[in-house]
Amino acid sequence: MGGADGSQVLLLHLPREGYCNGLRLPLLPARAGAADARAVVARERGRSVTSQVLLMVGVDHVEPHPGLLRLVATVGRAPGTTATLSTSPPTSRR
Repeated sequence: MGGADGSQVLLLHLPREGYCNGLRLPLLPARAGAADARAVVARERGRSVTSQVLLMVGVDHVEPHPGLLRLVATVGRAPGTTATLSTSPPTSRR
């Protein structure tokens, strides 16, 4: 989306699960989690106009699950996929 000043902004239309489309993935056994993660990534790729998709695995009232790093490694092993663990940048107010 372009701003009046020519700046560009990337927007995300939240998936059907809202802001936690990957929240349950670290809870699953490794094989099931990998299969479900691939399905979520495929679905989100179909909705994305960029080469990136967003799996949101945390919410403000839930601690990170111990299986999160395993999930990131598993997703990153899929052919043609790179997975990165990140946080949302803080918003700035003027």
